[in-house]
Amino acid sequence: MIEYFTAKINLPILKPRQDGSPDLRMFWSDGSSDLRMFWSDGSPDLRMFWSDGSPDLRMFWSDGSSDLRMFWSDGSPDLRMFWSDGSPDLRMFWSDGSPDLRMFWSDGSPDLRMFWSDGSPDLRMFWSDGSPDLRMFWSDGSPDLRMFWSDGSPDLRMFWSDGSPDLRMFWSDGSPDLRMFWSDGSPDLRMFWSDGSPDLRMFWSDGSPDLRMFWSDGSPDLRMFWSDGSPDLRMFWSDCSHSIEARGELLSSTGSSFPFCLILRSFSAACLIAVISLSNQ
Repeated sequence: MIEYFTAKINLPILKPRQDGSPDLRMFWSDGSSDLRMFWSDGSPDLRMFWSDGSPDLRMFWSDGSSDLRMFWSDGSPDLRMFWSDGSPDLRMFWSDGSPDLRMFWSDGSPDLRMFWSDGSPDLRMFWSDGSPDLRMFWSDGSPDLRMFWSDGSPDLRMFWSDGSPDLRMFWSDGSPDLRMFWSDGSPDLRMFWSDGSPDLRMFWSDGSPDLRMFWSDGSPDLRMFWSDGSPDLRMFWSDCSHSIEARGELLSSTGSSFPFCLILRSFSAACLIAVISLSNQ
């Protein structure tokens, strides 16, 4: 359509006018071969086409639903803005004159909502409200993932990384599935948590290869296992209703150690309350 009209007006004509609806309303030129304004009220036909005397398009506008609303360029070969209200079609596409995408937006659920980039080849934000589809994907311009979020239960909730190849947080509310997995950027596990009884509750490590804490409420299973990063056990606790014998070393008041054996029994069950191993090594 644009090529057709520019071919009709390539001569320096001044203010020809026609009022035949839905035909041409107004075409205006300043005596050069460049188009100034083209206007028509023939809905859903072309409304306005405007250029400032450069070979680049300035504005194209139409009210034809679901047709093109506005196309705008600043005289560079890069697109500035494209807008349409045809749901679930394109809403807006915007670029700052670089080959990188700035913004793409659409309200067609569960389609794409927003895609944004800062002029680098790395993705900034991708957002969609199509449950249980993708909610948000965000990156800071590095090859590492920043955040991934979805509300599709029991699917993934959030995946987050700080730009390193190590995982920061993984979270899901799908019971009895995974709740949270967290790492501080080292290959060692920080925290793992789940509410799936009698499954695992929490697993925690301080970045060393030694276990810090393991906890579960699955009776008669393990309650808590704790270590200080040494090969010696610090505390083990369980409410299991059967006989358990615990052995270890305790420090005397003089600083010497002696072996001990603790057996707890009752008429109905035997339950280990605590086992503490303190080594003077």
